[in-house]
Amino acid sequence: MQFKIHMLCAAVAATFTHQVCAAETNNNEALVLPVVNVTDQYLPAPSSITQPDIKKAVKEINKTAGGVTVVDAEQYREGRVSTFTDTLGLAPGVFIQSRFGTEESRLSIRGSGLQRNFHGLGIKLMQDGIPVNQADGSFDFPSIDPLSTQYVEVFRGANALQYGASNLGGAINFISPTGYTAPKFEVRTEAGSFGYYKLGLSTAGVVDALDYYVSASSGGQNGFRHNADQSAQRLNANLGYKINDNAETRFYLGYVTNDSDLPGQLTKAELQQNPRQSQYQANPFDPALQGTGQWKRNIDLWRIANKTTFKFDNTTLELGAYYANKDLYHPIVDLFYYSPFITSTVGVIDQHNDDYGLTARLKHQNTLFGLKNEIIAGISPTYGETDDKRFRNIQGQRGALTNHYAQTASNIEMYTEDRLSLTSDLTLIAGLQYARSKRETKDLFITSTGDESYSQTYTQTNPKLGVLYQLQPKIQLFANVSRSFAPPDFGDLTTPAMAKTLKAQKGTTYEIGSRGNSQYVDWDVAVYHARLQNELLGVSPTPGVTDTINAGNTIHTGLEMGLRWA
Repeated sequence: MQFKIHMLCAAVAATFTHQVCAAETNNNEALVLPVVNVTDQYLPAPSSITQPDIKKAVKEINKTAGGVTVVDAEQYREGRVSTFTDTLGLAPGVFIQSRFGTEESRLSIRGSGLQRNFHGLGIKLMQDGIPVNQADGSFDFPSIDPLSTQYVEVFRGANALQYGASNLGGAINFISPTGYTAPKFEVRTEAGSFGYYKLGLSTAGVVDALDYYVSASSGGQNGFRHNADQSAQRLNANLGYKINDNAETRFYLGYVTNDSDLPGQLTKAELQQNPRQSQYQANPFDPALQGTGQWKRNIDLWRIANKTTFKFDNTTLELGAYYANKDLYHPIVDLFYYSPFITSTVGVIDQHNDDYGLTARLKHQNTLFGLKNEIIAGISPTYGETDDKRFRNIQGQRGALTNHYAQTASNIEMYTEDRLSLTSDLTLIAGLQYARSKRETKDLFITSTGDESYSQTYTQTNPKLGVLYQLQPKIQLFANVSRSFAPPDFGDLTTPAMAKTLKAQKGTTYEIGSRGNSQYVDWDVAVYHARLQNELLGVSPTPGVTDTINAGNTIHTGLEMGLRWA
């Protein structure tokens, strides 16, 4: 490049010298030459400070001494993007399975959230580094639009400590495109059997110091089984403003309305008889289905957020805030048995949630004992209120009111992680986190079961120690040991007796692995061994009823492996 520029400058100078000499010879007058700017065509393109592109994200995530993955959205967009199995199904160590063919999915990493077949639990779900979980720890996948995602960061286990996650499963972070990374205009359509369709539109651009990205999508299907229709409409947008070269603020807006009919589960005999039938068709006289009718799961969600990033000489500071407003209308099996053993009902779950949160994250590079050092510290307080009403299920509509709760959840997570480079190839990583969670319910509709109010607090400090070795420029080896902590959510604390006796899940995880790439093969391999105390597991004392218990001492061991070759 220098040789080419020097040759260009010499040619320009020779030409101008000839013209000057000719002008002075002919006119004896000085000639004013135009200004010539020689620039390098390979100067880096403008980019966002708050939203790193995928190359920067991969470079940053590879500083982690443990199992992590970046999923490029362009890879899964080459095929169908119907459920989140299409989005995360090929990420190493991620088990995800659609329920009844809908967007609602069961998600588990390292055996997290095994007791749940509804809502997610045991993983911190984020969008652009801002939590999507409700304050009690649960989450719903329909809150995310995979079509408006640039890439996905997957942090398995305690490798998510740098985002404050303390649970067994870790964290998943969906990163949105910006005006710098997205095409100016894009249209995407999908269509398939059983009435499946999806349409997505997006636009993006940069205007001076502003950049914007807006996407809208609509999709649905009739489903293979009876009572399996679903539809979803989403709107996502973010607007960034560069205050200067070292400061940027970005605002996010998200909206989703998702309506899903749930066909329910079948016995093996019912499946063989007619696999397309719904549970209600198969068992119209089952006592667990008295007055049940259709099952549904309808969600309406608004979410607004802001993230502002400041860069100094060796320090980066990220500040964030968010608010989410969610309505859940969920007619489900009506547990009104005509026996003395079951006196409460589920029926129609009708909830309204307001969740608030703040995030502050500091990253500083310095030297310690003459060695290169990087420290990350942060705090993330969250608070949520839930107005929870229960009704009898009358053909999918609200019947008589059976219960009414006012629930509040609050959490505070404080964490720090230090990365000390002992040599150019060996890094020692130590972390510490403090987590405190509170769950409180006020019974606003006293029934024969008495006052079901309760208030419980859960706390724990979680250390982490790991090593990262750069065997070759593109090959890494890592190992770590860490503690995990998962308090129960309101789905676990269904009675005052449970609230008083149910303990938070704790555990210690050991991990070793490698990741790297060569000319033909990329790999991501990790082996983990987790020893848990008081694991939260679900049991069914009566058909159709699921309770959460502490299982005592349990072990989770697994191999996470991903390979890709060209």
